[in-house]
Amino acid sequence: MAIFDSVAELIAYCKEESESLWETVMRSSARESGISEEESWNRMALRLHAMREADK
Repeated sequence: MAIFDSVAELIAYCKEESESLWETVMRSSARESGISEEESWNRMALRLHAMREADK
């Protein structure tokens, strides 16, 4: 999976692979960071929690 130069390129890739946008972004992020998809998911969940807490 490569880094995408545009949103249009990312969307085209998602359609080709029959993946949702979040799946593609998560997998790409995991590979770039050298971590598992599960660890990437956990990190995103922590960030989401932090953003929700900051919005209170």
